[in-house]
Amino acid sequence: MKKSILALSAVCSFALAQGSSLVPYFSYIDYDKATRDNASIMGLYASHGNTQYKIETDVEYFTLDYNDNTPTYRQWDWTIVGNYYYGSNVALRAGIHNIFIDQTNNNNDYDKVLFAGVTYYVLNQYSMGIDYYFSDYDNFEVHQFTPKATYTLNSLSQEYGVITLEGKVNFIKISNSGYTTKDNYTNADFDFYDTKGPWTTHIGFNIGKNSYKVAKDGYVVYNLGAEYKYGMGIDLTYAFSHKDYLKIGYNRSKFDEGSDKGAYSNIFLLSYSKSF
Repeated sequence: MKKSILALSAVCSFALAQGSSLVPYFSYIDYDKATRDNASIMGLYASHGNTQYKIETDVEYFTLDYNDNTPTYRQWDWTIVGNYYYGSNVALRAGIHNIFIDQTNNNNDYDKVLFAGVTYYVLNQYSMGIDYYFSDYDNFEVHQFTPKATYTLNSLSQEYGVITLEGKVNFIKISNSGYTTKDNYTNADFDFYDTKGPWTTHIGFNIGKNSYKVAKDGYVVYNLGAEYKYGMGIDLTYAFSHKDYLKIGYNRSKFDEGSDKGAYSNIFLLSYSKSF
């Protein structure tokens, strides 16, 4: 499992397509009622684009320590995404999320997620689209379809700031149910963004059981087999200028994994974004 702090709505990503950006980030994860003890993530996101295309890449290093004698789990993630903007209302994207597992017991492995999607949008008003994710593991596959939509409440902007609502429904099909409690999951993500002055507030909710889910437009992959129940989080972003942003956040999720029933993860996030 990994958590990424790259949580921009679809509308925002279209607006930020031009130019280049770098986002170094760090996350610390603490676990309650679990055999997992704690984990950490260090990552670097970069993008470059113009009005017609955008190339994105993200590299993460994830380590997970346990309370028992289980060896430390180590994982590298490398995501590459290409975006193409057709006209002024259609965005096409495709990418690959590579997962390199390196444990001290020599249980090395490589998994990958291939994905593609299309979105129709009217900038600063609304968007609708669908993404498809194909996760390729050693002994099974996962297919995920994610229809999505955003809507910006422009009528409230003068009093409350720019408010954007985002919703996604994740339909997950696992080819071998021997790795999960069932082979079909339906899960939903709801996000609220409010930008007023230099501050942007984001509140997110995740509802419905899920396992081996792909989230955050392909940047987050839950690949360790835990069954998640629900989650919620909040983050605050402060804009020092239109090119410099600092973000802090917190997320809490409930999950089951093996003998761990009703365990929780507490995720603390920090990132800095620089545009050029």
